[in-house]
This record gives sequence, structure tokens and C-alpha cells, in this order.
Amino acid sequence: MAKGQSAQVYVVTGLVFFFGIVIGFKMVYDFMQKSADVRYEDFKVKLKADIKAVSVKQGAVTKVSYVLPYEGKELCFYQAGSTMPENRYIRQLITDGNNAFLLSGTNVRAFQVASVTVADGYHCFASAQGRVTFLLEGADNKALVRQSS
Repeated sequence: MAKGQSAQVYVVTGLVFFFGIVIGFKMVYDFMQKSADVRYEDFKVKLKADIKAVSVKQGAVTKVSYVLPYEGKELCFYQAGSTMPENRYIRQLITDGNNAFLLSGTNVRAFQVASVTVADGYHCFASAQGRVTFLLEGADNKALVRQSS
């Protein structure tokens, strides 16, 4: 094999290797992102189911605990008609009818939870080691969200 041909083989091999690595990293990243999205959806389903279960039991108090997806720092609830929170990202998302917010740094994910009331109108539960714990209390076909003692 001539010197020119062997150089071409090395270049082609290098390019194949490089693109293989890039594509591999992209696939791993996409898989991790989809996995986080599934954990987020699972979290929302569990939260909504717990709220629905407690809301129909007048006076029932249940302590709930959730692992927050997306390395969440806080889980916040807002009751419509209350004083707007200071967080400008949340204020923008409330106008879309959302009342639950997962905060991870500057990223806010909002969703709607039916049948929930908040004692002070707006309350955030900070995560401890990625987990939040609070109380749900059944009252008038709604679940009152409050701090656990």
C-alpha cells in the first residue's frame, strides 16, 4: 500500500470513529432525557392520584413524599385568586391555568392539579436530598396542601 493510500485509510478510520462517538453520546443523552421525562410524568400521575384520593375523604390527613424529577429543588402550589408569587417565571405560567410548579434552578415546569387548595394561597416545599414531604388534608371535595410537622 502506498503512503497516500494508508493516510486515507487513517483519515477515514478516524472520521468513522469520531462520528461513532458523537452519535453514541447523542443517543445516551437522548435516552437519559427520555428517562427523566418518564419520571416527571410518573411523578405527576402519583401526585394527582394522591390528591384525588384524599379530596373525597373529609378530614382525612395523609403524609405524602415524592422524589422530585429533573433534580427538582422545590415543589410549589398556587391557589387561584391569591396574591401572585414573586417568582416571575411562575407568574407567567399561572395565566395558563397551572397551579403546581416544579422548580429546578431557573427551569420551571408547570402543570395543573385539580381539587387542591393552599392555606396561604401559595406555598413551596423545598426538597431535602431530592425529596419533598407534606400533608394532604381532605376538605370539601378538595385536598388542602400544607407543611408536615
